[in-house]
Amino acid sequence: GGTIGAATFLFSIPIAWLLIVGIKAIAGLVTGQIFAGLGISTATAGLCDGIALTWMPSLYGNESSSALLGAGYILWGAGVILILAYVMDAVFPDRPKKIN
Repeated sequence: GGTIGAATFLFSIPIAWLLIVGIKAIAGLVTGQIFAGLGISTATAGLCDGIALTWMPSLYGNESSSALLGAGYILWGAGVILILAYVMDAVFPDRPKKIN
């Protein structure tokens, strides 16, 4: 929480954008596939985090408050990824490739 938490949340937005650009390139996703592709991976990560937080909370910290902060950041990150993926699909179409 506090100022450091707010800065971490804010700083995660451009990091998420860069991650999506990288995933898009590696997976060969084009406009119209980004949201669905990242939706599947985000849902899978969320399911894994839910299992880990329930049965292995020490992975996220020694205290329940640490696990709670970790869970909050995971939820924030999932939301940011999905919103940015939607924006990329809706607002930033792929550029046509040049044929040489």
